[in-house]
Amino acid sequence: MHLLPLSLGRLADHAARSDTARFARFFRGLLEEGIYLPPTQFEAMFVSPAHTESDIERLARAARKVLVDS
Repeated sequence: MHLLPLSLGRLADHAARSDTARFARFFRGLLEEGIYLPPTQFEAMFVSPAHTESDIERLARAARKVLVDS
């Protein structure tokens, strides 16, 4: 299970300080790359045995691209 808080500090303080606009840009950028994440940063993501190493590498490449471009 993974969370993408996009903020620093204690997770308990995360919701109050979350940069939801930044997550929205990240979310939309990944959608443009064909990567579908949960629609809010407050939801968990799960990696399963169905995900291949290629799937994980594709996500990492797309995330780097989106983060660099934003």
